[in-house]
Amino acid sequence: MAPTQVAVSDSSSIRFQVSTPNTGAARAAGITAARNELNATASMADPTDVRREVWSHLFALAVSNTVINGDTYVAGLRKLLGDVRGSVTVTTPDTITLSGRSGAIRIQIRNNSDVPLTVRVRMASAKLRLQDPVRRVKLAAGGTTEVEVEAGTRTNGRFPISIRVTTPDGNLQVVPYIQVTARMNAIAGFGQYLSLFLLVLVLLWWWTHWRRARIQKARGTTVSD
Repeated sequence: MAPTQVAVSDSSSIRFQVSTPNTGAARAAGITAARNELNATASMADPTDVRREVWSHLFALAVSNTVINGDTYVAGLRKLLGDVRGSVTVTTPDTITLSGRSGAIRIQIRNNSDVPLTVRVRMASAKLRLQDPVRRVKLAAGGTTEVEVEAGTRTNGRFPISIRVTTPDGNLQVVPYIQVTARMNAIAGFGQYLSLFLLVLVLLWWWTHWRRARIQKARGTTVSD
């Protein structure tokens, strides 16, 4: 009688799930970037925004060494935070013409998300006097907010203005750097006053002519009687 054959399993055919070690310089850099983005973006949200807790929970998972492929959580969290910042857009013309020696620089900031957000706006110019150029601006959900900064100068010309929209702490850019040109034209402002003066002269001439004609008509009626 032939001996019983016993099947022996080949251990080399067994495959275990491969996990990415939660170590290394690249992971450390990703965690640092995620932490900075979390702190900066959270400052945009209201204190009662429930997403702040969600982001903190995701970050805790991302930095945990017990989680398989923690880098996936890091990347996912950074995308969520990036989407929040990406919901803010700015509309402004490339050139702004100001009549006279002063005027207002206006930009429109759109919040495309369904929750209120807060940003920091900073305008700067080497040759213009800007009133309150740094401001914290609260953006209504799904709305557009206009920011108006008074500007003045003593000379005519074209002057560059830099506009930066960042997180409230100023540590992270929300929209790309913007540069516009302010064109100051005092002659245009003088022209407006001149036009108004000429209009007054025309009205005065018309009123004088009408009154003289009426007086002459009244005198003619009296003589004929």
